[in-house]
Amino acid sequence: MQILFPMLAVYGLIVVGAIRYLGDSFRGDALHQKNAAIENLSRGLDDWLLSRVSELLQLSRIPLFESPDKEGIQSYMTDWQDTLSFLYDDLYLVESDGRWWSATGRTGILDDKTYLDRFFKENRLFSYAGPHRYYGDIFSDKFVIGAPIYSSAGKTTGILTATISLETLNKTFGFFTFEDFDSWMVVNPESIIILHQDMDMSGHSEKDSYGRIFLEDGSWADQEVFVQIMRNGWKMVTFLSTEVLMAPFHRALTFVILLAASLVVLVTLVVLMLSAAVSKPINELTEGVHRIMAGDYSQKISGKTNDELADLADSFNRLASRMVTLRTDDRFSFLGHVAARMAHELRKPLHVIQLAAKALEKDTPDRKRYLDIIDEEIAAADRFVGEILSFSHDESLDKQLYSPESLMSRVVDKFRLLAGELDIPILTETRTTIPQIYMDVMRMEEVFSNILQNAIDAADESVNSNSSPMIRITQELTHDSEIHIVVTDSGDGFDEKNIDQLFDPYFTTREKGTGLGLSLSYRILMAHGARIELSNTADGHGSVRIVFPV
Repeated sequence: MQILFPMLAVYGLIVVGAIRYLGDSFRGDALHQKNAAIENLSRGLDDWLLSRVSELLQLSRIPLFESPDKEGIQSYMTDWQDTLSFLYDDLYLVESDGRWWSATGRTGILDDKTYLDRFFKENRLFSYAGPHRYYGDIFSDKFVIGAPIYSSAGKTTGILTATISLETLNKTFGFFTFEDFDSWMVVNPESIIILHQDMDMSGHSEKDSYGRIFLEDGSWADQEVFVQIMRNGWKMVTFLSTEVLMAPFHRALTFVILLAASLVVLVTLVVLMLSAAVSKPINELTEGVHRIMAGDYSQKISGKTNDELADLADSFNRLASRMVTLRTDDRFSFLGHVAARMAHELRKPLHVIQLAAKALEKDTPDRKRYLDIIDEEIAAADRFVGEILSFSHDESLDKQLYSPESLMSRVVDKFRLLAGELDIPILTETRTTIPQIYMDVMRMEEVFSNILQNAIDAADESVNSNSSPMIRITQELTHDSEIHIVVTDSGDGFDEKNIDQLFDPYFTTREKGTGLGLSLSYRILMAHGARIELSNTADGHGSVRIVFPV
């Protein structure tokens, strides 16, 4: 499970990143496709509008329109209206003073001259526009196309005008397949809506209707907006909701999410099954190791599988059996070592006591001296037995707040007398202020005494050192809030092969050593929460480091 959850987290991040990347890619492709589609639509509509203008321009060039025969012109327009009814709803002839008549026989006059000015003042070749207020009542709800009529002298004498109803235009534009979009509109250069899917929007300002003027592709009110500028300066604007645009991707995404969720569930179930099959024997092995560390070598692990775990369980059981044997052997070895040391240490005082007792059987003036010898040897034997018994129970400490520096100074003062007789100087250096700590002063004095005694013995017995015998003691408070006391001697250093055994009781490399000094010091320091480290310096001398936590 510790591996599964990080894997699922990484998998989730990858999936989310992939979804975002694919979503952006799909949206970009979809927008490009829709833009290409509306571009094709705008070209078709542009061509359709130009064909309407082309037909009207050809009519305006007929010489009949230059003659004053109004009845002939109206008759001709009526004939052409029947022929061109699939193109235009009605044809009008507008004179320079605003009077007009239509192919259907209607007549009137334009109140606003803006339409006339486009041709008589601006000299337009043609003009078309959607419904606007200045076109008058006859053009107010029409799509208007105008072409000038020229005299033989080249002057504009009138305007041939055709109209197409907005309903017809909307039906015609509907043939160009706008069903892929939510809505559409055609806007003239003055930002007036000429055509709109909603007929009531025709003739309104683009900004008033939408709050903005659409100049390029973008987004508006949760919709994607596509803008195409037509050749006549008009623009076609289409709208498509983002939800509809991304619907195919969302459907695919839903399928992918369901598939991914199914895979995650499947993988989780498989991992849980494997975890149950693998973790149980591993947990049993772990618990077995903990029990061995606690000293219980009797448990057995049952391997219920036929794979490597079963082999591991079998190896573990053999190890446990071997540990039982080793523990038994070690116990007998330790007991034999202790017995040998006890026999060696007790034989001497017992032998002396025996000799003193025999001497007391005689009437001798040295009776008092023999009794004193017996008393001293019994006291020595008692001290030795007491040291042995001290290993059978935990250290009992009487702690008080005291300075390690002061204690070491007190111990050094005593040992300088002994070291001075051997010409071994003891140098001390305190590098930082040493704070007071809680300690059992008597027991710690015993530790410092043992270490200094060993240092003096090592410096005095050195046979390989070319330098003068010396002992150096440094004390400091480190950045890790630990007190380090280092005792370095000029002796031959520790034998690297035996350095790990020097804390074992009764293990010694010196002929006169008891093997108890360092082991007792180790127990006392452990009871204080401190530690002791043995090492050799770069030039081969012994170094003992005592570390107190502050």
